[in-house]
Amino acid sequence: MFPGELGFLQALEAARTAFGNTLFEIITFLGEETLLIVFLAVLYFALDKQLARNITFVTLTSLALNGVIKNLVALPRPFADGAVTCVRPETATGYSFPSGHTQTAASWSFAFARSRKKPVLWILATVVTLAVGFSRLYLGAHYPSDVVVGALLGLLTPLLLCNAYARHPSRLYAGVLLLSTPFLVFFLANPDPLFEDFFKVYGMLGGLWLSDWFETRFVQLKAPSTLSLCILRVLLAVVALLTLKFVLDFLVPEGLLWDAMRYFLLVFLALGALPLGFKSCKL
Repeated sequence: MFPGELGFLQALEAARTAFGNTLFEIITFLGEETLLIVFLAVLYFALDKQLARNITFVTLTSLALNGVIKNLVALPRPFADGAVTCVRPETATGYSFPSGHTQTAASWSFAFARSRKKPVLWILATVVTLAVGFSRLYLGAHYPSDVVVGALLGLLTPLLLCNAYARHPSRLYAGVLLLSTPFLVFFLANPDPLFEDFFKVYGMLGGLWLSDWFETRFVQLKAPSTLSLCILRVLLAVVALLTLKFVLDFLVPEGLLWDAMRYFLLVFLALGALPLGFKSCKL
């Protein structure tokens, strides 16, 4: 935190309105996992599963880096000591630096823009990142420096990894998990409930790797041939994914390793078992 950052947040807090709160709560949703699940379900099951895997890997790798930095720096949120209030504090999990919402929004939006190479998508990705970043400040969830660093990391990760993933996905899966494992062990040896986001991401990366191998070897789900099938697949996939998340949240116990296991199962079932079900039902 730099001088003046807290004063800036207090000025934003003083300027809050009911309309502004609602608006920025909607905007901050662009950096949350539920929207990302829906976006990737549309991409994976209706349009381009390889691109969906690429964007998912890049975003999760970005968030693994975010989690390592968050947990090592361990900067409390600006509202932790009551200096400002936070709107929807339940979305402000983990430590403060850097902003996970901003980094998530930047990672998936710039990864998508890079894949399509259209200037308008780069402009939209920039707008999304700036809007989500400002929403985190307005809502009192982050310091400005958290948002700036989150945006930069979210931009750099797809720039560095998108092309490499397209050429060597298995090596990158192994490399990212290998590099993340020492931090997993270190955080387990020094447990903190605020570390849970890192463990969720670690589990998702493992689930993505296994589901990629399983689907490629045993399923090879084809793109839908009609618009009606496209819509049906997406609707069923979104319902199945959200249902799976609810069931696993209910069944799997609390705890850091359990968090990793729950999200490992969620991603594997969503991207490995669900495509097998669709293929078996000729969907």
